[in-house]
Amino acid sequence: MRIGHIIYKTPNLKQTVEEWREKGFEVEYGTKGKSHNALIYFTEGPFIELLGPVHIPSPVQFLMKLFGKYALHRFKKLIDAPYGWVDMAIEKDPGDLTEEINYLKSRGMKGTYLRHSYRKDTKNRKLKFKNFFPENNEMPFLMSYYTMDPKPKDFTQPNGLRRIKSITYRVHPSCKEELEHLVDDPTLRLVCDGQDSKILEVEYE
Repeated sequence: MRIGHIIYKTPNLKQTVEEWREKGFEVEYGTKGKSHNALIYFTEGPFIELLGPVHIPSPVQFLMKLFGKYALHRFKKLIDAPYGWVDMAIEKDPGDLTEEINYLKSRGMKGTYLRHSYRKDTKNRKLKFKNFFPENNEMPFLMSYYTMDPKPKDFTQPNGLRRIKSITYRVHPSCKEELEHLVDDPTLRLVCDGQDSKILEVEYE
């Protein structure tokens, strides 16, 4: 697997989008109309998700408790997290996540597998993918890549940047071995000092 995307939480999505645009990044909202997130794509490697305030309606929470409690735990973690870099997804090519899930289960790490996730982007494309949210919230969540690639081809950001060069990630000891086993990506630089998992630094080129 590889790094899929990293998530930056903000109290004001519109303001943050403008701030990143002022830094020379091309930013698009996640969906048409009112959107809770925005995306910064690069042709190669991981992309950035800017995440605005999230509210989970009570009926949705009830259903998630029944059918996807570890996904609910992850979303609540994002809601409660301080602003800044809050989460990371690891991904593989389109397909299922069975092999990776079975490995995590063999390590005693269960979770919620959502097989029919999708979103519609601003071009009205239906981007399908699969998610696995581990019980251990210190572990990045897993996803399959979109069935339709939304990334631009041969694209350089207006500020001259072409990709994320490295992500320094502090990994909690409870999932260090699992993350090292699953991910083969030179972009990822792991440190482990006994503290909670957290994105420490993002470097571009």
